Amino acid sequence: MCDQRPVFLGSLVLMGFFLFYVNGEECSNSSSLIGHKFEFMMLQHQLRGVFTVVDDCSFRVSRFDMLSGSDVHWLGAMSSGFENMTKDGFVIYDQKLNQTFKTVSFIVQLMGNVTWDKLGVVSVWDLLTASDFAEPPPLESIDVTVGKSYISEAFKVPTMFDKCYVDIGLEATTGWAKPNSTSNLMLNADVLVTGIREDGFPFADDFYIMKSSVCSVKEGTASGVVESENFGHFSLNLSDHVDECLGPLDADNKYAQDVIIADANAPLIVTAGPSVHYPNPPNPLKVLYINKKEAPVLKVEGGVLVKFLIEAGHEVSFYMTSDFLGGNASLRNRAEPIYAGGQETHGVLASLSELVWAPNKNTPDELYYNSIFQEKIGWKVHVVEGGLSRICTTTVLIQMISKLSSFGP
Repeated sequence: MCDQRPVFLGSLVLMGFFLFYVNGEECSNSSSLIGHKFEFMMLQHQLRGVFTVVDDCSFRVSRFDMLSGSDVHWLGAMSSGFENMTKDGFVIYDQKLNQTFKTVSFIVQLMGNVTWDKLGVVSVWDLLTASDFAEPPPLESIDVTVGKSYISEAFKVPTMFDKCYVDIGLEATTGWAKPNSTSNLMLNADVLVTGIREDGFPFADDFYIMKSSVCSVKEGTASGVVESENFGHFSLNLSDHVDECLGPLDADNKYAQDVIIADANAPLIVTAGPSVHYPNPPNPLKVLYINKKEAPVLKVEGGVLVKFLIEAGHEVSFYMTSDFLGGNASLRNRAEPIYAGGQETHGVLASLSELVWAPNKNTPDELYYNSIFQEKIGWKVHVVEGGLSRICTTTVLIQMISKLSSFGP
């Protein structure tokens, strides 16, 4: 039977081999984690690799891949989770990781006041956006008695996968609803249609084709849609060791995600729902949806009214802020201009709250929709050019006309 080994979801990096000294003495080797290897699991920025605890004050990272970030550091905390990492995390190595890494290996030395017993979690973290590129489980949960390797089969030659084969049959289907079709392909056959819904969840629908026509039911008899089909087969050898990744794949649209363009004639429906593909982890389990899309980028036009209908619950007070975390930045001793909404902007389906807002010339090009009472449950708002002439005051327009008229005919 093919087995599954534990995987360490972590993040760590290193710059070469050399001897480390603390307070003028060689680093000790007392930690029970020394020699243990763990695998990164990618959350974003295509972070990938393996790290090994070298001694009490350093670790080695090998086959490390990562796309560059803004203000990226090694961050430590006593325990994992959104609240712990954002509030109690601390930098454990003073060198930034702002470049792109492609299949490199290096060593990281912990700062002088950091020891393994103070680290429940080690993560690659972007301070500017509170982004976790890789989120590990607590180091203290590692059972050091079961062995020192926590590497998945992608990184080492398999043992339990010897002589493990899987036969896979492929069925590709295409088709169309075409009345009066004379084709007999796939009549009396099952057809499975799968995909991803707009809310991010998968679906699978099964059809039985009775007749070459649009689906209908007459006197208890159903007819369906004819489709063409092709079959294939291959044998997959799970014992083969294949690792041909040669660094992250950079692209112009690597941060592409759902975008909603606000329309003055159509209100935007704000709800709350489960976090499935939130663009900037870590984050709470429940986040904001706009028009059934999870935390999309919202594009609005300067000077054009935007109407929000808020039904995310009375615990979510919707507002526009320049602070990327939201959740009332004043509690973190940070200034936070609020451009729309506030504590009273909350509602449910039976009692909607309406917010009407028009960006003006003082609105920044980028801001965030969020909640006063929760951090990081919303996302970005981009204010685009256009419509600004509508927010010019009458006085300014009169002054312009006066200056033009002074030139005479």
